[in-house]
Amino acid sequence: QLDAWARFPALAANYRFEPSAYGENDLARLTKPYAMFNVQGLRVAVIGIGDTGSMFSIFETGNRLGVTPLNVVDTVQQWVDFLRPSADVIVLATHQGLSGDEYTIRHTEGVDVVLGGHLHVVLDPPKVIPDCQDTSLQDARGCTPRPVLLCHSGGFMKYLGRLDLVLREPLDPAERARNGFEVASHQYTPYPVDST
Repeated sequence: QLDAWARFPALAANYRFEPSAYGENDLARLTKPYAMFNVQGLRVAVIGIGDTGSMFSIFETGNRLGVTPLNVVDTVQQWVDFLRPSADVIVLATHQGLSGDEYTIRHTEGVDVVLGGHLHVVLDPPKVIPDCQDTSLQDARGCTPRPVLLCHSGGFMKYLGRLDLVLREPLDPAERARNGFEVASHQYTPYPVDST
């Protein structure tokens, strides 16, 4: 279906794809870990994090489909660190559910926005969760907590969530290099998808 119809990047940074029992793994060809967008002059990196809720039994051994899920927190931090020098804003597009998204935010540094899903709930208004809350992360990286927006727009296309951001560039060059732009304010609107 992705091959035939998708006109957008399919993102999944937290899966390792290997040849399956059925031959070459098409998902490896059809997915990327991230996409970079130029949005009104800002470089926005979007990292995809796929569902692992049904995959806990195959974390170590993989499965006959050739998909092995990777540790989400480690994966997110590795990609954030890789992308930060070339991205002003970093967004996670996830399918981890609220608790999974909150855990990831608290145990990583450098994400600006999480657009999540899985539990089919609408967060209106979005949650604001501080990142870098783990003391071992603070000790290892020297980070201090900063706010991260967490948005969920429900399921089954009942709502289309729109998030408008006002961003500012930090005055401190070291902070700018470390975390890119900051979210100064936001407005979130869930639009019902109906006949209009």
